[in-house]
Amino acid sequence: MPWTKNVYPNAMKNLPEAVRNKAIEIANMILQEGKVREGTAIATGISRAKKWGQSSLHQKSAAIPQKSNEIFLDPNAGAAPPSLDGEGTNSIASAH
Repeated sequence: MPWTKNVYPNAMKNLPEAVRNKAIEIANMILQEGKVREGTAIATGISRAKKWGQSSLHQKSAAIPQKSNEIFLDPNAGAAPPSLDGEGTNSIASAH
């Protein structure tokens, strides 16, 4: 029996929707080949869909552009501290 998004095996009811839909697709393809029993098709569909869901999640997170480190770096890091006397010299340092 081919399953749909609305009619699927009870074993798939707690899967996240995207994973469940993939499990339905996989199980239907396995059954169409006619080489395995329904229970095996369901179990295989669920197992493969879970793996698909995990790899899909990793691919999505890898595809999210990462912010450049430049926004975290102080452009003045390592530069001389700003002048306190307005004359380009540090009056505290030059007082010593």
